[in-house]
Amino acid sequence: MRAPAGRADWLRLIDLPRARRRRLSAAGIPGFAHRRIGPVAASILIVAGCVSACGPSSDNGPAPVEPGVSSAVQEVPEPAERERGGAQEEPTPGVHESDAPAPDAIRVAAIPPAGEDPSTTSTGAEAPPQDVVRGPIARDAVLRVGVLLPLSGAYAATGRELFQAVEMALFEVDAERVELLPRDTASDAETARTAFLELAAEGASLVIGPLFAWTTGAVVPEAVDRGIPVLALSNDISVADREAWMLGVHPRGEVQRILGHAIEEPGQRVGLIVPESEYGDAVAEAYQLAVPPRSRSTLIRYNDDSEPSDVAQQFVDTVRGSANRPGDAILIAARGNALRAIAAELAYRDVAPDQVRYLGLSSWRTSSLQGEPALEGGRFADLSEEAFRQFAERFRRIYGTSPSRTAALAYDASAVAANLAGVDPGTRIARLQTPQGFRGLLGAFRLLTDGAVERGLNVYEVRRDGYSLLERAPARFAPTPQG
Repeated sequence: MRAPAGRADWLRLIDLPRARRRRLSAAGIPGFAHRRIGPVAASILIVAGCVSACGPSSDNGPAPVEPGVSSAVQEVPEPAERERGGAQEEPTPGVHESDAPAPDAIRVAAIPPAGEDPSTTSTGAEAPPQDVVRGPIARDAVLRVGVLLPLSGAYAATGRELFQAVEMALFEVDAERVELLPRDTASDAETARTAFLELAAEGASLVIGPLFAWTTGAVVPEAVDRGIPVLALSNDISVADREAWMLGVHPRGEVQRILGHAIEEPGQRVGLIVPESEYGDAVAEAYQLAVPPRSRSTLIRYNDDSEPSDVAQQFVDTVRGSANRPGDAILIAARGNALRAIAAELAYRDVAPDQVRYLGLSSWRTSSLQGEPALEGGRFADLSEEAFRQFAERFRRIYGTSPSRTAALAYDASAVAANLAGVDPGTRIARLQTPQGFRGLLGAFRLLTDGAVERGLNVYEVRRDGYSLLERAPARFAPTPQG
């Protein structure tokens, strides 16, 4: 970390977004340019992060945003909604999360192996990140990082926000040897493919993005053929490949986390209620992988026209044996009004929440959980909320807008890329796939060999006045299987 900047540098920070808009990229993207991050600029933004963390705030933070805006697996808001900042449900008040405050400027770095950091008890933000041990400095000390985002068209506002998060990460980690090469995908598969080929021709060593599953699917085969790692922001793991990772939060990890937490005995049964959608299909697939057949009670699907009373009655009618056995659970992969109505109807039909545990995923956070007694005591898996709120506050101070969860993923991707600057090209993939993983803004994560991303997730419990942190993510990832 470098010395604090003076007042002149602070004034330069205030005008940073305006100055960027006046510059033109060599690629012809309005408002974006090739960007090499220097030490002075890094110090400036770090000072801003410190000031924003200490200064007063006139609001309570942004409304929670459901992860997965970047993929077909979870629904994408309509273009007009994204231009207005995205349609969101009301935030859940009364969040009780005992995470210790995160550092003002978080360095995304490799988690040290077990035995080297015995004081670490959690992968949350309270554990100070350790610097990655750098390998031999490459002859070309500048790491050229391509950034593929929708910088024009219906999702231009989203693309700008994500690029700002990418820049912010490079400032905060003081990346002196990283050059950004932004390119517009225009949310179009062929445009994204052409933009990637331009980046490859310009010597990009790594690519952040694309955002959507269809644009990512067009880029990944070209990147794999050329050996260029991709840190995409989609959560559709069907387009993942070796050395092409989907950083978006896939429901598979959430399902595994909450069921692993809730199922304590072999005899417990778990039912599932999911929407008829790609997201619902992904949850159902994860449920079938995580729950042995003998422990599955029933799987119910609903759509926008389904009556909550019919969904609940179908569950009661089709579950084998009593629907109210103590110790059993129901995973309800719903949100908003559907979640509250289904839970109420289940309780009305004597599926008592004091005996049958109601379980959920990150979609519960975007819902108002108050006022529905059936949800009290329910539990759901999600990323750390406190770390995101602190990131959102710094982002809002600098850029004047509230970021989405996807912006935090873009930040992590950029910071991981910065860790590769100065590392010998022959060891970069090994660094990306470090089995200990990385500590990011939203908790620990690691890049698996098949392109999936494993994340450390907290478990939250619903209370009458909101929800509270019940169980932190495990301190370390389990060893990866051999062979």
